[in-house]
Amino acid sequence: MQKELHVCGIIIENNKILLLQRSLNDKSEPGKWCPINETVEKDEQLENAVIRGTKEEVGVKFIIKNQIKPKLFDDVSTTVFCGTRVGKIKMDKNESNQYKWFSYDEAIKLTFAYKYEKLIEDLHTQGLLKSNKDLLLKYLKIRD
Repeated sequence: MQKELHVCGIIIENNKILLLQRSLNDKSEPGKWCPINETVEKDEQLENAVIRGTKEEVGVKFIIKNQIKPKLFDDVSTTVFCGTRVGKIKMDKNESNQYKWFSYDEAIKLTFAYKYEKLIEDLHTQGLLKSNKDLLLKYLKIRD
């Protein structure tokens, strides 16, 4: 039997990452935060799954920019895609309680579902989500 595959859609704008708070009625990890994520359906391409999941969860078109190698979150293989959105966010209240944009410094203080805090750290390490300190140092370097 093949294990479930998952995908994540990462949208970062103005150095803030879009995160969703899981529904308070959810059986698994209620009220915890996570990126857009979706279970890959049988015979579905990973890219199509993340585009579909983003449309279902936040109502926008997801334009894939790059793919990060698969990671394990709670022992589930998850392929992470970074991209941009087209359209205004219209959240599905059945899927999530709320959405919010977080800086790295704000995000690391959240309680995450499925150990997604590891992903936030990875994005920071790769320079995709900068801390306030990183931004300040860059600003000071430019001024020299």
